[in-house]
Order: sequence, then structure tokens, then C-alpha cells
Amino acid sequence: MIDQCGTLLLSAQRFRHNVDFFRSAVSPRTGISAVVKANAYGHGIEPMLQLLRQENIQWCSVFTMAEAIVVHRLSPDLNIHIMAPMVFSSHDSPPPEADFFFGPSSKAHLTMTDRQSAEYLNQMAARLGQMAMVQIQLDVGLTRQGCDAAEFDALVAFVRSASHLKLTGLFAHFSHGEVPSSAHTAMQLDAFLQATDKHRSDDILIHVHNTGSTVRCAHPEVDLVRIGIGLYGLEPGSDHPLGTLQPIASLVAPVLAVHDRPIGTGIGYGHQFITARPSRIAILPVGYADGYRRELGNRAMVEFGDAQLPVIGRVSMDQIAVDATGTSLRAGDCVTLISSDPTSVCSMDNLASRCGTIGYEIATGLGPRLKRRFL
Repeated sequence: MIDQCGTLLLSAQRFRHNVDFFRSAVSPRTGISAVVKANAYGHGIEPMLQLLRQENIQWCSVFTMAEAIVVHRLSPDLNIHIMAPMVFSSHDSPPPEADFFFGPSSKAHLTMTDRQSAEYLNQMAARLGQMAMVQIQLDVGLTRQGCDAAEFDALVAFVRSASHLKLTGLFAHFSHGEVPSSAHTAMQLDAFLQATDKHRSDDILIHVHNTGSTVRCAHPEVDLVRIGIGLYGLEPGSDHPLGTLQPIASLVAPVLAVHDRPIGTGIGYGHQFITARPSRIAILPVGYADGYRRELGNRAMVEFGDAQLPVIGRVSMDQIAVDATGTSLRAGDCVTLISSDPTSVCSMDNLASRCGTIGYEIATGLGPRLKRRFL
């Protein structure tokens, strides 16, 4: 039976190339924390964790506690940094599965950005008779999350003195990491290093950077760099491509039906495409529920061998139509909707440009119905 959904094909070889590229950009003593939030940027958390193990990456970063629990169940030996800060408005109850977040065997490192929440967390850990590992984020100019510079030293001192908290890291995030020679990044890195210099010790990780700034900035003083979009081979910014990354994913789908139709045939909802010649129409089982954006109707191309076939009519929830006139395409043939070739008209970054967005949004929108497997 022909598959009824698309498949995301993942390349371990391309992933290894990207890891090697970032490792070559930093000091041998600097580790990588792989950012695997949002279902590993849509690529699938389970296969991506398998690749991290193969590349001996010991750290990962997620955004929420729920994501951390999923990662821990799949890779119990991986150190997990939860980047969303723990913020308390009252003496809340311990989080679900508190034994994962507290205790000597915990691999979870919690983010703190304010003194009151740190006090509540210390009390919570004390009630459980356990320790909580804490990392403090400093806001150096992104103005999103992070402790104010004026409160940073006091928060570090409190966490270090708290009976049931263990300080394991200090970190920041940049606002212009993808921009070459950015004055913002240089100032923010300097502010971060000055603020953290007095707090350095062997048991505290100093980490900063993202895909762009890891390559574009000097960083001999940090212990970890956090790499997200670049590990998946996508560019951190279309205006300033790094140019050496290899996208690890391609999206393919089988043809479910082929229709030969005369001039004047309306295609799909609203008949937003009407054939201007006798046409061969192929139907593919991927739609906006799978992350293939609605904006791509009458705007994108797919690939069948060397042929580029236009997507015609509206993208619907589960299906798209393509104009296969002049080809031998038939039911069961495999068509590429998203190419791993960054120069292709249907690369993830090029499709993002057609939608007026960025590759991050296309990637993280890839839906759970898609199968995910290695090439």
C-alpha cells in the first residue's frame, strides 16, 4: 500500500558535518550544548537524541520542563538545561515528576532570573530533602529573559549560599548573533564576561552564543556554546549565510493520485488555479497540518528527479496538487517537497523566503504525522 503521509529523511552524515564545523570554530575545551527544543526544531526529538549520542554531545538545551522530561526518558545520561526560567508567584507545589528535577542523580539544570523565585525553589527543595541544580541567566541586551545586571551579583551570592541549591552555570543570550562584526554582540559578550569573571570556578559552566555568534565571535573564555538551527544545517539569518552548513532533512511524499484534465479545470478549494492547457495533475498527501505552509499554494515548486513541478491551487490541510504535465509521474512515485540541497528552489530556507518568514518557522512547524527516518 502507498504511504498516506510524507516522510522526513534525516542524514546522520550531514549532522556530523555540521557538528564538526562548530567544533572546529571553538576551543578544544569548549563543549556544545545542542538545542533540541520544539521537537528538535521539528526534526524529531527521538532521532536527534540518537545523533547526539553518536557524536558524544553531553549537553542539550530545551525550553520547558515537559520537554526536559521527554528528553530524560529517551536519554537518561544527557545533561539537560531548561532555558525557561522557573518563576514563582507563591509557594507552589513541586512540579510533576519532582524526583527528576531534584536530587543527587538529577540531570536537570533549572534557570533562575529573580531572587524571590530562587528563595521559593530553595524552600521547595528543602521540603523534599533534595538539592536543585541552578543556572542563572543574565540579560545583556536581548530584553527577553534574564536577571538585570544590577541584581546579578546578589542573585549569584544567594544561590551559592542557599542550603538546597547548587549553582552549576551562568549564561546569556545575544540579540544580534547572526550579524557579522556586530557591535551589539561585542558589547553584550564583553558585559557578560565582565559580570561573570568574578564568579568563575571549576564547578560552574560559563556559556553563551548561538549558531551565528559561535562562528562570528571570539569565545575562548566560555565552557559551552549553545547551537540550535545550525546543527540542523539551516542558516541563522538569510542576510548573512554561513555557507558551509548542510541541511540534514528532506521531506518526501508519494503520489496518491494522477488526474489528466482538460483546459479550464479548477484545482482545489476555491479553484484558485484553473488549467490553461490539457494538464496532468498529481496529488500528494502533505498539507498545512504537516507544516507545508498554506502560503505556498501557486508559489512553490516540488522536485521529481530533475524536473521542477509547480504547486497549484490552495494548500489544503492534508494534500497539495502539483502540475506534472509532460512527466511520467504516476501513483506511488516519490516527490521531494523540501530539499536538503540549500540551493534548491524547495530548500527549507527558500520556502521560508517565499512565505515571508525564516527557516526556523518552517522547520518547527513540521508536524507529528510526518514519519521520520534516517537515510
